[in-house]
Amino acid sequence: MKKQIRSRVLALGVAGVLVAGGALPLIPMAVAQTQGTASAAELLTRGATLLKQSQFATAKKVLLSINPSQLTPVDRTTLESLLEKADVGLAASAKAEDIFHNAEMSFQDGHLAHAASLYRYLIQDSSAAPEIRRDAQDNLALTEAKQKEMVPAMNQLLQKAIAAYNAKNYDAAEADLYTIRKSGVDLGNNNNVPATYENLIAQQRVAQVNAIIAAEKAKAAAAAESRLKAQRQAAQAAQAAKEAKLAMAQRQAAAHAAQLAAARQAQEAKAAAAAHQLAMQKAAAAAALAAHEQQVQQQLAAQQNQQETQRAAQRSAAALAAQKQAEQEAAAAKLAAEQKAREAAAAKLAAEQKAKQAAEAAAAAAAREK
Repeated sequence: MKKQIRSRVLALGVAGVLVAGGALPLIPMAVAQTQGTASAAELLTRGATLLKQSQFATAKKVLLSINPSQLTPVDRTTLESLLEKADVGLAASAKAEDIFHNAEMSFQDGHLAHAASLYRYLIQDSSAAPEIRRDAQDNLALTEAKQKEMVPAMNQLLQKAIAAYNAKNYDAAEADLYTIRKSGVDLGNNNNVPATYENLIAQQRVAQVNAIIAAEKAKAAAAAESRLKAQRQAAQAAQAAKEAKLAMAQRQAAAHAAQLAAARQAQEAKAAAAAHQLAMQKAAAAAALAAHEQQVQQQLAAQQNQQETQRAAQRSAAALAAQKQAEQEAAAAKLAAEQKAREAAAAKLAAEQKAKQAAEAAAAAAAREK
């Protein structure tokens, strides 16, 4: 176990020299690939989620892939807290060998501060094997020595980062500050300078984003104004076309109305002529009817006069006939009366004769009786 750890230490020593000399990339490939697929804030959220799921190793790998300079000061504090929780979780669930291996990996990735933290944890872990604690002590000493060796280089890198910031090359400044933060080197009076410039870069990033947003808004406003202008022009053209169409329709309507008026006048003249002709026909018919009625009345009057004359003649004839009949009847009555008188006289005479005869008979009878 001791030999294997020492071989790791030697390998780490070589890696540390390469980092100090600038031969290794500032950001490991695994970290760059992870950051290339998600933002720092998203990785922070993912790491927190993995911690809640007790996936400490994966969570730690994700959290270590985050560039703290891309986080806000509050999120950087959260990152440190999550890394501590990941270490505690790993310490509670992993073997000391795994923790030691994680420390080596952190060292290889340039996270010297994190590697030193793990080594210190192993040194203080009473449950770890004595040889692991001794190796952790040795590696911690190597890590701290490496950090001391890197102080001049990190100070130079800090000045380089400041120069890049002043030149507004924020990407280069962030990369340099990220390397300084990973190293965990004690810069003495300059310890707070990296964080200060990280905050300044974050502010510049926010300003850039705000400028981009403002530019996009201005661009969108200009595009909207252009669209609105085009819409207004289109609306005006449409309105003009509509008005022209309406004017044409009005002219057509006026022409049609004139045609209708002319047709109506012609119809009215025709109707007036027809009415006049009808009136004349009615007048002629009325005159003819009046003449006919007069003629008929005259004929009727003549007929009535003739009939009256005939009736008068008939009445005269009838009167004469009646008078003649009356005279005849009177004569007949007179004759009848005379006849009755004669008959009465004859009857009286007969009665007298009969009475006389009766008297004579009675007298004769009486005589005979005597």
